[in-house]
Amino acid sequence: MKGRCLLLVWVLLTILAACDDGARQRLQLEELERMNRADSLMTNDSLALDLAEWFDDHGTPNEQMRAYYILGRTYADLGEAPQAIEAYNDAIERADTTSQNCDYATLARVYTQMATCFHRQLLFSDEIEARHFAIHYFLCERDTFNAIYHIRMTGGTYILMNMKDSADMLLNKAMELYRKHGYDQDALQTSTMLMHLYMDIPNRLLQLNDLINAYDSGCLLFDKNRELPPSMRQYYYYKGKYYEGISNLDSAEFYYRKVYRDHMTPVDKNPMYKGLLNVFTKRSQADSISKYSILYCQANDSSIAVNDRELTAQLSASYNYSRYQKLSIEKERESFKLRYGLLITLFVSSLVFMAIFVFLRRYKQRQQAKQQLLRKELAKVTDLYNKNNQTLRILKESHQVAVDKLADAQQDITDLNQSYNHIINSLEEENASLKHKIEELSVNDNISQIILRSKQFAETSIAKRFFCLANNPKLKTVHSEWDELINTASDFFPVLLSDLNNIPNITAQEVCVAILVAMNIRTDDIARLMNVSGQRITNVKASLNGYMFGIKTARPFHNNIRERYGVYVISV
Repeated sequence: MKGRCLLLVWVLLTILAACDDGARQRLQLEELERMNRADSLMTNDSLALDLAEWFDDHGTPNEQMRAYYILGRTYADLGEAPQAIEAYNDAIERADTTSQNCDYATLARVYTQMATCFHRQLLFSDEIEARHFAIHYFLCERDTFNAIYHIRMTGGTYILMNMKDSADMLLNKAMELYRKHGYDQDALQTSTMLMHLYMDIPNRLLQLNDLINAYDSGCLLFDKNRELPPSMRQYYYYKGKYYEGISNLDSAEFYYRKVYRDHMTPVDKNPMYKGLLNVFTKRSQADSISKYSILYCQANDSSIAVNDRELTAQLSASYNYSRYQKLSIEKERESFKLRYGLLITLFVSSLVFMAIFVFLRRYKQRQQAKQQLLRKELAKVTDLYNKNNQTLRILKESHQVAVDKLADAQQDITDLNQSYNHIINSLEEENASLKHKIEELSVNDNISQIILRSKQFAETSIAKRFFCLANNPKLKTVHSEWDELINTASDFFPVLLSDLNNIPNITAQEVCVAILVAMNIRTDDIARLMNVSGQRITNVKASLNGYMFGIKTARPFHNNIRERYGVYVISV
């Protein structure tokens, strides 16, 4: 019996440890997700990879997808594009899109980040495919704004691919959807992409003018002096291109110069200088042509150098596989060891759980058989008692008849009385013995019922919850759990709860203290669960013991409850 108890304790500790590990892993995943939402730089790829591997074995499809998404974001922050894309593909593979609980919002974000990676690697066809999936899953999540945003970004990618017709169609569709759903300012910002598309097409100058007029009249980014913020001044270049297209060179020069802002990069200066060079070329102003030719060439050379450096860095990040191959081999070895250990642990755990199951099943069968025997014995003795009572009644009736008929036969009456008295004495003695046995059997049956009721209470979810809380200082209670504890205890021990509620001015906290004492939970654990001092709990126990049992000390309170109300709760 001692060995079985130790086995049960070991199993319970193993289960609690597994629960703690799961909670810790989920907290770490949520922390990384908070960092990602805050746009913090994530560089701990070891932690992200460990989380992905752990949720692969223990998590739901949504948790697995979230873990691999965070792994991909970590690789992206480290500049490791191939690893990031691989992690995003792993996240997509683990998403269960057939489930009603599928996390479409996260799945859409996975495709969004994948599209960003493809864009940085100049893989525009792959980027467009990823954005199509992002649009689909944002619509599944009813996130119209982000779906329209990806339609707009797909149009921008088509511009980079020089597929102007496709870009024109998608950007106009994005503008239409923005206006339909009330995002007028976003529609105006999308129109600047169409301006970029139309500015070099002579037969689109009228449409370019319409877009410019709509932007001028509707954009809320203009300040009180009708000036745009520095980051939006590229719009003036499109306006200058329009005026250049209709040969209004003075207005074109004016808006080309308005593009200028402090700390402009060579890439930003390049179109401005190009526009001014075109204006002065058409005016045939040789000195200005010479000046802006030099400035345009310098800005163009700087832009090319910057683009070359960025492209070189991207290609370097894309094809630096040697480190990852080594890491992959090491991780594969660690994964094999881990899986081997997990298989052994799973096999041993299965044997342990099987042994526990068999033990509990046999114990339950023995208890049920014992109760059945007690009930049969009680029924048998009760039946014999009833038969003896019937015989006694018949004898009394016969005696009365004999007395009436044999009034003159004194001797016979005397003999009959003696026989009657003898039988009566024997039956009464036997009935007294049977009654005593009935009382013993009834007591045994009541004890079995009390133990069974206490065992059933200990097996309720709320009782298990409080035993778990008592044994784990890290867990905290919530208000609804205290109410559930009182209601459940009232169902199983109504007399105890009734007596407690009859105490004048008793509080719900004091009722909960009495219940936890009846559950044999230590004073220190009760104090921690209720966030009060141990002395406070001792005072409550002494007060309740005085009201209920007339003993104003705390120590015998648990035994008094057990003896009066039959509460024998043991943690299962």
